[in-house]
Amino acid sequence: MSKHLAFFLTLASCCYLAPLSFAAPQEVPGALSTQETAIARASDSEKIPLIIDFLYKNVHFMQDKSLAYCRQALAILAKHPNPDYESQIMSYQATANMYLGKTTLATEQITRALALADSQNNDANRILAYKVMGRIQASLFQHQAALATLEKSYDIAVKTDDNRNQAGLLRLMAYEYRNLSLLGKSLEFHLQSKKLYQALGDNKQSAHQLANAGSLYRSIGDLDTALDYLLQALKVMQDLGDAQALAILYNNTARVYQSLGDYNQALVMYQESLTIKEELGYRRGIVLTLLNMGESYRLAGENTEALNKLEKALALAREIKHTVREGVAALHLGKLYREQQDFPHAEGYLTTALDIFTRAENPSRIADVKLAMGKMRTMQGEHRVAIEMLKQSIKIADKASANATVLAAYRELSLNYEQIGEFQLALAANKNYQGLQKEISGQKSQQRIDVLRVSYNLDQKQRQIESLTQKNKISALEITNQIAKRNTYLIALFFSFSLLAFVYYRINTRRQLATERKALQEITVSKERLKLALWGGGNELWDWDLGSHQVTRINHFSDISLPEAYPDNDIAPLKGSVHPDDYPLLALSLEQYLTSHLGFFEACYRLKRKDGSWMWVLDRGKAVEFDLQGNPTRITGTLRDISDLKSHEQALIKLNAELELRVEKRTAALKVANRELQDKIEELKDLQLTLVEVEKIASLARLVSGIAHEINTPLGITITAVSALKELTEAFIGSFHAQKLTRSEMENFISRLQTSCELIENNAARSSALIQTFKQVSVDQSSENAKNFDLQGCIEQAFTGFKSQLAQGEHSYSIACPRSITIFSYPESLIQVMAILIENSLFHGFEKTKGGVIRITLSKNQDRVYIEYQDNGQGIKQEDIDQLFEPFYTTKRNKNFTGLGLHIAYNQVSHRLGGSIFYQMPPPETGAAFTICIPADISRKV
Repeated sequence: MSKHLAFFLTLASCCYLAPLSFAAPQEVPGALSTQETAIARASDSEKIPLIIDFLYKNVHFMQDKSLAYCRQALAILAKHPNPDYESQIMSYQATANMYLGKTTLATEQITRALALADSQNNDANRILAYKVMGRIQASLFQHQAALATLEKSYDIAVKTDDNRNQAGLLRLMAYEYRNLSLLGKSLEFHLQSKKLYQALGDNKQSAHQLANAGSLYRSIGDLDTALDYLLQALKVMQDLGDAQALAILYNNTARVYQSLGDYNQALVMYQESLTIKEELGYRRGIVLTLLNMGESYRLAGENTEALNKLEKALALAREIKHTVREGVAALHLGKLYREQQDFPHAEGYLTTALDIFTRAENPSRIADVKLAMGKMRTMQGEHRVAIEMLKQSIKIADKASANATVLAAYRELSLNYEQIGEFQLALAANKNYQGLQKEISGQKSQQRIDVLRVSYNLDQKQRQIESLTQKNKISALEITNQIAKRNTYLIALFFSFSLLAFVYYRINTRRQLATERKALQEITVSKERLKLALWGGGNELWDWDLGSHQVTRINHFSDISLPEAYPDNDIAPLKGSVHPDDYPLLALSLEQYLTSHLGFFEACYRLKRKDGSWMWVLDRGKAVEFDLQGNPTRITGTLRDISDLKSHEQALIKLNAELELRVEKRTAALKVANRELQDKIEELKDLQLTLVEVEKIASLARLVSGIAHEINTPLGITITAVSALKELTEAFIGSFHAQKLTRSEMENFISRLQTSCELIENNAARSSALIQTFKQVSVDQSSENAKNFDLQGCIEQAFTGFKSQLAQGEHSYSIACPRSITIFSYPESLIQVMAILIENSLFHGFEKTKGGVIRITLSKNQDRVYIEYQDNGQGIKQEDIDQLFEPFYTTKRNKNFTGLGLHIAYNQVSHRLGGSIFYQMPPPETGAAFTICIPADISRKV
């Protein structure tokens, strides 16, 4: 902290601060902390140091509030410039934006903060800026770059003797080593950080490093050790009463219980974490805990509770705009709905997750979503679609080094190939799965060895320290003993006092001896722990000192005899124990490693048991100490019994050979079946053509019958009127020629003539209208050209001609379109279809009601557009649904409805627009609903 900051902090703590004209940001109305109250009362000159102190303590938990204070501070600094303060504020601003997923903005801000620190040559601000920059790079999965940036910050901290920042940076670098799968290095840095925090008297951070070590052990599967570390850390935090740290530790400890299968205890701890985070208003952490609780409930089989927690997590992530955790919540919900075989919901959530992770450019998560979608397609029986998705998942996950996802995708891919009869491809996928599983197992084993080596080295150093301490105690005891004897002789005359001194000496000596015994017991326990760890992994640990040529072995295989020394560092003594076929390769591999000492040494060979049988072992080692010239002086490694693995490998080879034979037989059988199936298909095609012709004749008969029925009524009325008019005219002419025509007969003739003309005109017009309607049943393919248009605007046009009817009946409509959708199709045809549906709702659905509602929802999925139409009218009876799209079918024929509306709509959608329309059965008493699906580009329709 700069001198200016110390000065302003002192001033802020000693002076009465006047209230500010505007309030500080709040997450909970009326809940201001002591810090916020001080900031609100401070003047502009005193406000900046207080804001910096608030940001230092709270930016990791309160991003929105922190950003508000950053803006407030920068506004003050614009009037009263101070580059040192501005650099610190911008570093914290970048931190908050990083937590909110705004990494581009955070990168720009931290670059500005670093430039300000460099311009003022301020090492403290450089340390802070490099630290934040490294964390931003880590959030973008640039772990090597993040490690290099954090090392720059660490070097400055070492140069300035800043022990606290050294400890914090060691912790952050440990995270990056863990992300790079260098777990031994990660554990080493966490424990170095713990040591520094202990020296600083910071029990809280020291406990955090215990927790980090526990999380690391959890990642290599050593759950008991992980739980031990985390419970130690949890006890420290409970004693300290640190709510924020307790919230995190409860969450991490619960994850270990979850991995152990103790879901009840995991949920208890998750609930403790959630309660604390809710009290703190730590909404970002609440999302994480809700996600973990949802997963625990799912694993425990309580799907209802799991859905509840995951939906809450999704809603909160959207509220705080944390896109990555929103995507994770959507992914978990998609998987849960998939397991319940609710595929529409699963599809929706998985699509949402894919969109989020694509925008965030998170390849490992994209691969997870593709894998989940592939599994869903497998459950739906769409094996070829599933295969394509799984291939995409493997390709993306392989680039992101997401081995677990690649492994699961290969296994699922093999099952899908087997389901469609592609046995050769299934075999290839299975081989890839086996190979990757072996590679991952080797990596896990090396990681465990690295962690054990670090633990072993630390135990060795601790024993050396304890040995030196013990020697110092013994020397001190000898000196104390001599002094006690001399004092005894000198004060022999004071017998009573001498007696008391002697008693004190004896008690003190016994205490010191008890301390030594306890220290020796702890050393023994540490050795036992190492042996148990090796025993649990089934490994023998060997340590080869190239200087003394001695080999130390721990957890040695009891039925194998191996040399304890290699004279002149030559492994020739192993010849008697190693299989003759394997020894040359072993010697060559070790010689190459001793020459290059790059990476690590690995060899697979057979060792002779005492009973004469052979045991396969995997021997892996690495140089851990070097001389000044860079040559290795000590190599440590493990021997692992892989006899069972080799047996499984041989069995797999045999199984693959048998599988290939079965594939050949199955292929031959499939060829015969294919020929028979081809013959059947030809028969079915002939039958299909016959059925089509029959159906055409039947449809034509129904159509002709319908047309005849509809036109017959107005035409019959017209003919009747013409006949009546003819009779009337003949009577009128007879009276006229006979000169018997009266005025009343003349008036009657004119009146009846006028009535007949009107009747003829009306029915002729009705016949003409019917003919025009019949023409619409055959979709005209040449009257309109396809073009690009906005879907929502087109639907709006369909309502234009019905505005008066909607207003008269107090009806309303809504069009939901989450984003603009532009399609290439025939807008006039689509308007005609929508007008038919609207007319049906007005004159059928809302016939007896007022205040009807029409809801239209528009969506787009890949190259298809969906229009969901629904009203809340009286609905359609069950017995009418099957005939809904047939021509001339209507329940209102007595009101001059022809029954051609929905038939015309069906023809337009099916033939003109290249899609489909079907009646969607709505819930009881909710009206009628239709779903229209058309291609977004009519030129690409199949």
